[in-house]
Amino acid sequence: MIGLRLLIVCALLGALTPAWAQDGSYLDEPIQVEVAPRSEVRGDSLIVLSNGGVVRGSVNYLTGGTLYFDSEKIDDDEFDWEDVSALRSQQRFVIQLATEEPEGEKLRGRIRVDEDSVAILTEAGEQILRPRAALLSLYPFHEDSEWSKWEGKFSLQLSASVGNTENATGTATLTALRIDGDWSFRFEGQIAQGRSQEEEFTKSRWGLTQLNYDLNQRVFLVLAFGTARYDKFQNLAVQLRAGSGVGLRFVREPDVRWWVEAGPAYIYTRYRRVEPTEDQAIDSPALRLATRLWTEILNDDFSLSGLYEVYLGLADIQDTTHTLRLELSYEFIKDWTFDFSLTYNRSERTQRDTEGVLPKRDDFLFGLGLGIKF
Repeated sequence: MIGLRLLIVCALLGALTPAWAQDGSYLDEPIQVEVAPRSEVRGDSLIVLSNGGVVRGSVNYLTGGTLYFDSEKIDDDEFDWEDVSALRSQQRFVIQLATEEPEGEKLRGRIRVDEDSVAILTEAGEQILRPRAALLSLYPFHEDSEWSKWEGKFSLQLSASVGNTENATGTATLTALRIDGDWSFRFEGQIAQGRSQEEEFTKSRWGLTQLNYDLNQRVFLVLAFGTARYDKFQNLAVQLRAGSGVGLRFVREPDVRWWVEAGPAYIYTRYRRVEPTEDQAIDSPALRLATRLWTEILNDDFSLSGLYEVYLGLADIQDTTHTLRLELSYEFIKDWTFDFSLTYNRSERTQRDTEGVLPKRDDFLFGLGLGIKF
């Protein structure tokens, strides 16, 4: 029914378009030589469908054989790329082309697509003509300001701890990702603050930084990463983990992204208070295994993101630690979300404090609150 509705709407739009658009004569015009000014972030685009319909709007992106197109004229924003006969656009794109090399070729510039060919005008002024089948993906790129390279989310939640303590806390979480070509930098951090009858306390704090470099569309290097964690009720003054590795993207679609990472790591743990006969600090080499997932659920208003990582102690398996973070989000208005989150930490080794209390290995933090994307 959706496909039939789309065909009817596009046919009506085709009937209302000017004669120059309907007869296709404008497709014979050469690609414009002038590059759009850098201040022009989004320009008008036009697609011609195989049924003769013409739709105006803006290209969101093209990947996996699907064109995501923003138009006020129709509700459906997804088009099978095979059903698009031509594309004309004033937008500037990152263009991925297939070559003999596994990683393909990335270009920046303007593009014109016909039934059998792709004409590209690069930012350097070079004109390139390729078969249409060589076009793998299109992503609009913005003005080269520092802010345009960042995306992320900030959230505030009311949380409940289960495990070593059962307290209500308030949590603040920041996630930020900077992408610049093949380079990406990730930061994540959270602080959980609470109050008991006796005192106000900081339940836990943690942070993560990671620098990646893409070798191709599938494989990337984890050049460096580091994490830091404090947890009062697990008797952790600080737990530092650092290392490097390699990653592989198994799925990289608009609505699903899933990848895994592996590499050597080093763990340093210092406990807050220990009995006189116990070590206050320990360190160990480790093997880090991690996986990340992001996917849309039901529709593009719901999303699920998750991270699981395990650090396997190589000197002593008791030095192994686990971390799981899940977040379910509902975008109720643009860029604002309702969030439900779960943070789980497990340490195979725990240390008694000066009062003889041995913390539990498992610790849970559940949260519910609001977030804003940027």
